[in-house]
Amino acid sequence: MPAPRITAAAARQALEGAIAAGLTPTAAVWLADGSYRLEFSSQELKPGQDVAANDAGKPKKWGEKS
Repeated sequence: MPAPRITAAAARQALEGAIAAGLTPTAAVWLADGSYRLEFSSQELKPGQDVAANDAGKPKKWGEKS
């Protein structure tokens, strides 16, 4: 089976997703097998950081009321 094609839409969605999470990609690498890797500055990433913590659309925790 041939590798999936890398499309402009897939590249845009990957970059827009990282930016929406508050990250700034420093490099993007797309491989021939259709996979990709986004790289970020080490100062920007903090161990245990939940980039979705400020997402208003996230689901409620179990038992949490409105």
